[in-house]
Parts: sequence; structure tokens; C-alpha cells
Amino acid sequence: MGSGRAYWDFPRRLSAVRLLLEVGGEWGIPASVSLAGTGLSLSDLDLVGQTVEAEQELRIIRNIASATGDPPGLGAAVGVRLKLSSLGVWGLLLLSSRAIEDVIRVGPRYYQLSENFLRPSIERRATSVCLVYSDDEIPSDIRGFIVERDLAYNVTSVRSMVGSSTPLHLTARLPAARGAALERSLPGFVVDSESPRNTIELPYWMLRRQLIYADDETHRRCLARCDELVETLRRREGVANQVRTALHNSRCPLPTLDEVAEQFHVDARTVRRWLAEEATSYRALSDEVCAHRAIELLDTPGITVQQAARRLGYAGAASFTRAFRRWTGATPTAWSRGQAGPTAGAEHIDER
Repeated sequence: MGSGRAYWDFPRRLSAVRLLLEVGGEWGIPASVSLAGTGLSLSDLDLVGQTVEAEQELRIIRNIASATGDPPGLGAAVGVRLKLSSLGVWGLLLLSSRAIEDVIRVGPRYYQLSENFLRPSIERRATSVCLVYSDDEIPSDIRGFIVERDLAYNVTSVRSMVGSSTPLHLTARLPAARGAALERSLPGFVVDSESPRNTIELPYWMLRRQLIYADDETHRRCLARCDELVETLRRREGVANQVRTALHNSRCPLPTLDEVAEQFHVDARTVRRWLAEEATSYRALSDEVCAHRAIELLDTPGITVQQAARRLGYAGAASFTRAFRRWTGATPTAWSRGQAGPTAGAEHIDER
């Protein structure tokens, strides 16, 4: 179930942008060229607490890739310079974790504070744990750069927490030339390029090994601060709009509240509370989406009430009719004949 937005579409810190300009400068690319079309100036990059939209960062990547010819290793040169210690409270949260299993547990909860463009997931195997980084939502023209960058960044991050001697197995969905360049940027690693997936595989025993910079008090403070930052981002975007978009872009029958909450990496109670703060509810939003879909179907020439009910996931016309009357104040037949009562929007306002 998708939310209608790419995984990577959230505001980002300036640290990665500054590194992009740094690497671009080493290739002779003026900052003005790198920033072209972003609406950003060099002075913006000096502002404390400033963030940029993901699309602005992607535009910078495109500008640099275009100006340099996007040679193999360019993305990796940026990725190896991204340090957890320079990524604010989210990086410090991971560094202060007791063990890798804690990193795996809390990291995805605060994905909006990370620098990843690739979507991470976890696979547990008999003797190992595999960190999978999906690139299916990355624009194709800069996918190679992003895969290089994010894999280099994540390998460097893992190594900073567990030590450089820990065995890791790395695969990359990259052409051989890019895979070789990535391998050169990560001394001591072998990169299996032309793989169907991007992965970092760790021995299972590493999960509970105490990390180098583990600190319980720092970790607790970082957790609290990360909660505050995510809450701020959530309020800026509006949870109701995000849930509405998730529902609009899903198939029938609509996903449950638990499934939507899983998409946002929180529990159902949290989403319910957030929606209540915005004076709405999951039922109101799902009714709104169902009403719009039902009306679109009934307005389609040749579609019967029974067919509309079936397409919307109802067992029969009777249950669909009851739901439609609750949404709109009219029966599906009356609506089709142009005899509808209140609009779906008005009905929802009354219900809330």
C-alpha cells in the first residue's frame, strides 16, 4: 500500500547538499551551476536549521551529474563523506544505540530525519541479517548516482558503529563499472555488482554486540528529540492529507487503519490521535474516499449499482446502498437519477 508519495519525499538537512557542492567543486563545477533551478543560493546553505526539499537535492544531483557526465564513483564520493556524526540528532541516536538490533528497531521510525533516498527494509536469515535498499522509487536518470551514494553512506555508517574489521557482504544493482568504482571507495569490501538487489549482509551474531559509542542517556535524549522533530514535520504536512492520499492511491477494499499506520512507521493509536488533533478520523477519511469513488462509478455510463458495489469491495448491493446513504444522504439509484440529497462533503462535516 502506497501513500502516493515517494519514500524519499521529505525535507532534508543541508549537510548532504554542502557535500554535493564540495564534490562538484572538486570536479570544477561552480556552485551556481550546481544550484541552478533549485531556488537556493550559497547564503541559504549557511542558515542554521534550514532544510531543503528532496526535489531540490535531486535537482542538484542532476546538475552535477550532467556537468560531469556522471562518471562511475561520483555518487560514492559523496556517500563516503556523509557521517552519522554530522547528521544531527538522528545520526547521534543511531550512534548511541546499544546494539545493531536497536538501530534496526528505531531507525525506520524516524526515516524522515535520515539522508536515505533508497527505501530500507530488513530480512532475517538463519545466520545473518540482510539490510535491503530498494531503488524502485528513484528517478531512472540519476539512479546509479543515488545507489552509489546511499550504499557508500550506509556501509560507512555501519562500519562507524561496529568497527572496520566486521565482515559485511555487499551487493549492488549497478553496472560493473559503477560497482567497481563503489568497491574502490570502500577499502576492504568486495561489491557484487549487477545484482538484482542492493544489500548489506551482516552476521547474525552482530545484532547484540555492543556498539562503540553506546550511551543510554544520550540515546534517551535523542529519542525524545527525534519524536519532537517528527511531530513538527507531521504538523507541517498534515496527517489527514497524507492519510487521504494513501487511501486515494490504494485499491479496493481500502486498507485498514493498522495498514496505513504501518506505512507511516507508527502504530494505529498514534495515527488515530494525530487525526483527532486535526478534527477528523480514519472512518471519516475512508468514507470520503469511498464516497468519491462510488460517485465516480455511478456517474460512469453503463455501470449498475451491483457493478459499483462489486468494484468497491462490497458483498452485495444492499450493503453498498446502506453505506452510500450514510455517505451522501441518498441511495445509489437516486443519485444516478439526479435526485441526490446532501453532498458527500457536507455529510462528513455533519458526522464529525
